[in-house]
Amino acid sequence: MNDQTELNNSEERSLYKQEKKSKKKYLGFLIITLVLGFFIMTRDSASSKIESFFQQKPRIKEFTVTIKDSQFTPDNIVVSEGEMVKITAKNLDEQTHGMAIDQFQVWKEIPREGTSTIEFLADKKGTYKFYCSVTCSGHTTMKGNLIVE
Repeated sequence: MNDQTELNNSEERSLYKQEKKSKKKYLGFLIITLVLGFFIMTRDSASSKIESFFQQKPRIKEFTVTIKDSQFTPDNIVVSEGEMVKITAKNLDEQTHGMAIDQFQVWKEIPREGTSTIEFLADKKGTYKFYCSVTCSGHTTMKGNLIVE
């Protein structure tokens, strides 16, 4: 009976070890599944937020700037950082003028008694000068400020 008891104890230990290994495998599988599931859910959520951020079109802020007697009116334009700026420049003078904002690579000629459209993204905060970029009689006095807040 001693041999039988040892055999039973040995079998029980073996079964116990197998059950323990099986539970560990199951627990490991469960943990991996949960971690992967969490990662996939988080990744999808984060990537959808990133995608929606980049798919958003910037707001467009529109202005009409009139040029008369070699002066810009208005001579101060205020926008928010990240906005698209659309300026319709109407030249009422009988000579060609221009409008330049160097920091935003804006250089546009405005024909005499004509209109030009200028568009750019105001992506840098600060105060920037705009000026007439065409030599004309009022060239040195034609200035203004673009303020990006």
